Amino acid sequence: MATPAAVKDAELKRITDRIGELCEAHQGQGTPYLLSRLGLDLGKDAITLKYLGYPKLAQFVTERLVGRCELRLLGGRHNNIYAIFPTGAPSPTPLTPSFLAKRPRYHYRFWAAFSVPALGERRDLNLLDFTFRDAAASEPAPPGTLPIEPDVIAPDNVADRDNTIHTNIDRWLERHGLERSKFLVSEKVSHSSNLLPSDASATLLDLLLTSLDNRQLQRISLPLDVISSLLRTRAQR
Repeated sequence: MATPAAVKDAELKRITDRIGELCEAHQGQGTPYLLSRLGLDLGKDAITLKYLGYPKLAQFVTERLVGRCELRLLGGRHNNIYAIFPTGAPSPTPLTPSFLAKRPRYHYRFWAAFSVPALGERRDLNLLDFTFRDAAASEPAPPGTLPIEPDVIAPDNVADRDNTIHTNIDRWLERHGLERSKFLVSEKVSHSSNLLPSDASATLLDLLLTSLDNRQLQRISLPLDVISSLLRTRAQR
């Protein structure tokens, strides 16, 4: 029977490996992998880390990825922007204002709607909180949603993934006549707390269910004794 501590360790290891893979995959792009971008790419896993004792992503990287990845301060004159690199990898040309300005920072759930491969024939995006669902083409779309067409959802194995997603978002915004500003981090109040258990009685099972996306939920199965243990164990607030 897996204990809550073992479940926590398994989650931390999974996220550690995922960060390492994201960091290594980004190196071929020739641009710095900003820590803020890593947070967006992690999506719900970034929230999970806070509930597992790591409120700062930088803290997690420096403590858990020693020897695999490292943080470096970039940003020209102010030297105040973190980027993540495989340990020992050369740094690219220092960041410039033009580099920082050309990449809009989208709300992480909006970004995920274009980066998580679709499970259905149609994806519906809720324009209020940026949650999305996959459905069959015959199902009616919920009110207050817009479709995200299959041609603008990035495949799992697409090359230069970040740039592809940015391009797809641009196409989608133009297609539906929408303003980019409505979907940026700086313009949208975060609703991340809505995805997490807010009740004092929240359990580790609540945390896991709200932290995993549809693909992860479909892949993971747990024995009933583990589920029982998770239900009895309160999440750390």
